[in-house]
Amino acid sequence: MKKNNKHIPERIAKRGPCVALVADGETEQWYLRGMKQAEKLTCAIKPEFPDSKTIESEFEKVQELVRSEYDYIFWIVDVDVVNKENKWPVLVEKVNACTQNDDLKEKVCVILNNPCLEYWLWLHFKQTTKYFSNYKSLEKELKKTDKLRDYEKKEKYYLSPNNTLYGRLKAELPVAIQNAKLLPSFDSEQPNQALCNMYKVMEYFKV
Repeated sequence: MKKNNKHIPERIAKRGPCVALVADGETEQWYLRGMKQAEKLTCAIKPEFPDSKTIESEFEKVQELVRSEYDYIFWIVDVDVVNKENKWPVLVEKVNACTQNDDLKEKVCVILNNPCLEYWLWLHFKQTTKYFSNYKSLEKELKKTDKLRDYEKKEKYYLSPNNTLYGRLKAELPVAIQNAKLLPSFDSEQPNQALCNMYKVMEYFKV
């Protein structure tokens, strides 16, 4: 039986959903570019020129994209930066807006990594709920894993001409997804707990 797609706007039905991944951090952008390349995805990575803006300006960018041609947006946030700037209450306010505002809740998924993206990388090899306040406190543990002993926060490490970091870790992706799902959910009263929602991006794209 033919599906009834009357509820889907004609422009979406014809071209498929238009998805944006919003991340102001360089490491997130490099990782996402590697994923997009490896999986041949048609999503957009925003902003085109990341410059570590504030959580307020990142939220403004998300709102701008909601008002434009994008049908779904993943907003990826490193919580250690938020905590370093004492902006946890601001983050809570923006997360609540994305989950409760009628204009945003159907279009925006907030992806929180606490402390940072490297926690997601570590979950490819380690089941844990241990909290680290920043990347430096995590670095020693991360580099104990065989595939990340030489880890560097550099574009050439993430986007090697021969293989992306995403590609090199893809075999462990099911483990990372499973481990991330075992972590606590976002709690507005708990800025110092491990969080990693990157699995939601992977499941959306079915990678």
